Amino acid sequence: MTDIRLVNGDCVEESKNIPDNSVDLVLTDPPYLIGASSVGKPSRAGSWTDWMNEAHFYKSWIEQAQRVLKDTGFLVSFCNWRSMPVITKALTDLGLSITSVLVWDKMCFGQGSRKGLRPRYELAVFVAMKDAAIPNRALPDIWECKRVAPQNRATDHPAEKPVELFKKLICETTSEGALVVDMFTGSGTAAVACRETGRNFIGFELDTHWYNAALNRLKQEPE
Repeated sequence: MTDIRLVNGDCVEESKNIPDNSVDLVLTDPPYLIGASSVGKPSRAGSWTDWMNEAHFYKSWIEQAQRVLKDTGFLVSFCNWRSMPVITKALTDLGLSITSVLVWDKMCFGQGSRKGLRPRYELAVFVAMKDAAIPNRALPDIWECKRVAPQNRATDHPAEKPVELFKKLICETTSEGALVVDMFTGSGTAAVACRETGRNFIGFELDTHWYNAALNRLKQEPE
């Protein structure tokens, strides 16, 4: 029987209750900083200054992830081209570095703007702790997994990820009975994936709406 826990609160503060070196995987999907702006008129892309300001926030939660992870653990964080420089800066400030970058091929096109290409992928960075290893040496860095269409989402969360994608990430980096932490639970996809793969889970969500949405999703989906 797995232990699945959701916490309605700030991930930086609430994660301080997790003991050092006790977590096998931190798997999370933080904000992508769309429209981030500290000065002037906000733009969808944001500016370099905005990104570097946001790196302070990223550093605060990654620091907790680093503390709670076992030496054999991984941090896996989704990102895109906007937030990649932010997470890189935050990791560098903490003496960490990206081990691998996963390209998630969503197998269908996003909207995009008339000035650019239509997006078909998102990224996930792997940050390995000092004794971490991927057992499957045939595992590539591009994975195909069809995105969740709006009409098929379990909640109304606009960035809901596929459960199958999260299950694969979890199974390739941990064993049954492992403890997985999600700093930004959102719609609860990681929680569902952990329950279906026999992993224990702690997830943090500050927004009460999404916290309740994740709770309801867990109640509705069969164990």
